[in-house]
Amino acid sequence: MVLVLHRAVAIVAFLVGAWLRPDAAVGLIVLGVIFVVWEHHRPVRAQPIFRTGFATDCAHFLADELLAAAMLAIALVVLVPTIDWSVPDAVVATTRAQPTLLVFVEASLLAEVAGYWGHRLTHEIPFLWRFHELHHTIETMDWLAPNRRHPVDMTIARLSVIIPLLALGFTVPAIGAHFALKRFQGLLVHANVRLDVGVLTWVIATPEFHHWHHAHEPEARNKNYAGQLPLVDRLFGTLHLPRPNWPKSYGCDTTPPPGYLAQLAWPFRRHATAGNASTVSPALSNGAPLHRWQTE
Repeated sequence: MVLVLHRAVAIVAFLVGAWLRPDAAVGLIVLGVIFVVWEHHRPVRAQPIFRTGFATDCAHFLADELLAAAMLAIALVVLVPTIDWSVPDAVVATTRAQPTLLVFVEASLLAEVAGYWGHRLTHEIPFLWRFHELHHTIETMDWLAPNRRHPVDMTIARLSVIIPLLALGFTVPAIGAHFALKRFQGLLVHANVRLDVGVLTWVIATPEFHHWHHAHEPEARNKNYAGQLPLVDRLFGTLHLPRPNWPKSYGCDTTPPPGYLAQLAWPFRRHATAGNASTVSPALSNGAPLHRWQTE
C-alpha cells in the first residue's frame, strides 16, 4: 500500500510538471528513447531500464526544474541589484567590448571553474551536503540518474556559476549557452554507456570520468567534480581516472526515503545520530573525529 502511494505521488508530480512544462515532457520522452537505445547497444553493465526509483526520478526530471527555477528567480531578484551596485562599470564594459566568440569561450571556462568549486563545496560543507546527498544515493547509473536532485541543491549549483559570471559582466545569453550544453552532457556522463574517446577522455567529461564521481569506493571519494573539463580536476588535484577500470558499485552510505515528496523533505529532517553519513560530507568523513556541528 505504501509503495502504491509513493508511486501515485510521483505520477501526480510528473503530470503537474508535464502540464506546466509540456516542452520538458516531450524532451523527456525524446531523450529517453535516444539514451535507452544507446545504453542497450553500448552498456557499461547489464541492468533493467525500469529500475528502482524510475518513476520518482521521472518526477524529479520535470518538477524539480520548476521548483529550482522559482527559487533561482527569487535569489536573483535579491542578489542582482547588489552585484550591479558593487561591480565597477569598467569591468562590465571591458567584458562586453570583446568579440562574441571570445566572450563565449571565457564564459565557458570561468563557468567550469566556478561550477567545480560550487560542486566541491556541496561535498565539503555539511549543510550543503544534506541537499546534495540525494543525488549521490543513486545506485544504478543511467541517463535518468542526474535528475535525482534536490531543487535547493540545483539552485545552489546554478548560483555558484551565475553570480561570478554576472559580476564579471557576462550576459544572460553567454551564461545560458553554458547551461544548455551542460544539461545534455549531464545526461550523457551519467548514462550507462561505454564511450571511449581515447586521449580526449582526459579533456572532455565522459561517462567513464563521471561514473567515478559516483563510485562507492574509498579511492574515488571527493574526486572528479568538474562538469565538462577533467582538466579542471587535474588542476586542483581531484582527478581520478584509473583507465580502463570502471567502478564496481555506486551510491553512498545512506538510502533515501521512497517517494518524491519524502525525498524533497529528507534534507530538512533533523539528523540526531552522530556519525550518520547523511549529515557528514564525504570530505569530512574519512575517519576524523566528528564535531557537534557536523552531526546536528
